[in-house]
Amino acid sequence: SLHPSTIVSLVQILATAGGLPGMVLGQAIDCFYENQKLSLESLIFLHQHKTGVLIASALKMGAIIANTDTNLSNKLYEFGLKLGLLFQVVDDIIDVTQSEEEAGKTTGNDTEKNSFVNLLGIEGAIEHKNQLIDSLIAQAKSFEEEKLRLFLLESLKRFK
Repeated sequence: SLHPSTIVSLVQILATAGGLPGMVLGQAIDCFYENQKLSLESLIFLHQHKTGVLIASALKMGAIIANTDTNLSNKLYEFGLKLGLLFQVVDDIIDVTQSEEEAGKTTGNDTEKNSFVNLLGIEGAIEHKNQLIDSLIAQAKSFEEEKLRLFLLESLKRFK
């Protein structure tokens, strides 16, 4: 059973991630600029808010439940933001490189969206993906806790 103050912290984190400063903002930007080309910086901002904050918050919430120090929970949050971005870049690449059968979901529906492939081209998106993976591997290796470090490194293998 969790302490009531821990529960309040978890609810605050999730509400912020899913609310106006997080996912709602990312979704609003995505919808508003659907037929306009965004810069790479703006596209990253959009997806860090639309997807990244949810992944980052899940990692931070786990750290809070595990009663870790604030520094570790913040490091996990930053890792999660970048992991969410990697997830989106990979999803954009899958949308144009795989069939619906291969992907296990509808593909070919991002032609009018602000996607990493539409902005950078397929080769540029793959290069961006590889840069994110390298950066995340370096970040994961910086975690002192061996089990956590190994878990994060193992989780990145699925994106290669």
